[in-house]
Amino acid sequence: MTSVPRSHTSLVRDFLSEFRNRRVVYFANPGNAGDSVISCGMTQAMTEQNITWDMATLESDVTGRIVLIGGGGNLVPLYDNVAAAVRNFVGKAKLLVILPHTIAGHPEVLARLDETCVVFCRDAVSYHYMLTQTERCKVYIAHDMAFFLNPYEWLKANYTPRHVDFFLTRMTREAGQDWQKSLCTGRFFRTDAERMERFRPGDVDISALFTSGVWPENAPLGAWAFLEAIRLAENMQTDRCHVAICAALLGKPCTLFDNSYGKNRAVYQHSLRHHFPFIRFVTDEAGGLT
Repeated sequence: MTSVPRSHTSLVRDFLSEFRNRRVVYFANPGNAGDSVISCGMTQAMTEQNITWDMATLESDVTGRIVLIGGGGNLVPLYDNVAAAVRNFVGKAKLLVILPHTIAGHPEVLARLDETCVVFCRDAVSYHYMLTQTERCKVYIAHDMAFFLNPYEWLKANYTPRHVDFFLTRMTREAGQDWQKSLCTGRFFRTDAERMERFRPGDVDISALFTSGVWPENAPLGAWAFLEAIRLAENMQTDRCHVAICAALLGKPCTLFDNSYGKNRAVYQHSLRHHFPFIRFVTDEAGGLT
C-alpha cells in the first residue's frame, strides 16, 4: 500500500467537519462497483466526523435539510440521476452539496445552482467548465471520495465468508474455473456506454461484475470484491477509472486508458500523475505514454 497525500482528502474533510455531530441527507450516486467504492469512502468520511445521515431517493422531501450528493461521474450527458436530484432538491434543501464529480453538459441543470449550493469537481476540466456555467454557487476542485479509504485495513475489517463467496461466485461465473488466469492477465475493460471497444475474450469488467448497490448496507459487498480482485491481479490494464484509483491505493502498477469522453485522462492528470508514478496513462494500446 502507498500513502495518500493529505491534499487528496483535506479539502473535503475540512468542509465536512462543519457538519460534525449533525444529521444530513445523503443521496448516493448510483452505479457499479467503482461507485460502491466511492460510497464506502463517503460513509468513511462522514463517520470520521460523527455525521449521521438519512438516505434519500429522488422522491425524498429534503425541505430545510443539508443534502450531500455522493461523488462520481454521473453529472455528464450519458447519465441523468444526479441531474434529476439537482432538479428535485435545489430550492428546497437548506444546503445542497455535490461531492467530487466529473461534470460536463447539463447546462440547464447547472444554471439552477444558486447560493445554497456547493460543488466539488474531481478534475481541472470539470472545474473550469463549472466556472463557465454558474456564478452563484461555490465551486471547488478536490479528489475522488475513494481516497478516503485505507484499502488493506478496509479489506480486513470487512472480510466475511459472505464477501468471499460473492467474490468467488461472480468470478467463477464470469471467467470459469480458471478465473485466476483472468486476474493474472489483469485486463479490466469496460462493457458499458463509456467503452472504447477494447474488451476481448478473457477480459473481465470487474466494475460491472461486482455491482451490488451503493447504499451503505449494500456497497461494502461490491467494494470488497472489487478491491480484492485488484489486490490479487497482476499486469493491470483498464479503462475503468476506479480500477486505476484503487490500484494506486493498493500500491499496484496499472496502465490506464481513456474512456469515451476523456474522464480518465482528466482524473489521472489531477489525482494520479504526480503522486502515484506506478500508474501510467496511455493514449492507445500500443502503449504511447502521455
